[in-house]
Amino acid sequence: MKKLANLSIFLSIFVAIIFFAVLLTAYFERDSRPILICSPFTERRGSYVRYCIPNPFRDKKPEQTAENLLQSLKKKQIEAVLPYLRSGSKEPEKDMGREKDLVVSSWRIINREIEPDGRYRLSYVYTHENFDYEIPLGFYFVRNQGNWDLDEIVTLW
Repeated sequence: MKKLANLSIFLSIFVAIIFFAVLLTAYFERDSRPILICSPFTERRGSYVRYCIPNPFRDKKPEQTAENLLQSLKKKQIEAVLPYLRSGSKEPEKDMGREKDLVVSSWRIINREIEPDGRYRLSYVYTHENFDYEIPLGFYFVRNQGNWDLDEIVTLW
């Protein structure tokens, strides 16, 4: 009985140490790892889904900026994103004038990562009220004096 109690105490201490080690790692990696772990992309109803556990200590300002712009697009305030908009298609000149396709009805985040050039990319997919498929939309932020500033928004129409 005493061995079982000692084993229980040992396991409790071991789990507590692992838990605090993960928390400390998440805290110290908050600027370089906005995501702790992600599943691979899996296909679901014609689109790709990725489930991620975000770092609870990450800077949430880029996500708030992206969400505010998506709310503006939902309200059909397209001019809010025009200064940042870039087309990721192979023929961007054909995409000019398609900004009306950016009126969104719903969205979800599918990925967050730090690019090799240091930019923070938030990847969303959105649906348009006239389309029944999801369209990718990427928000790119750059670090400027300790803050994340929106650099560009890239969409593939």
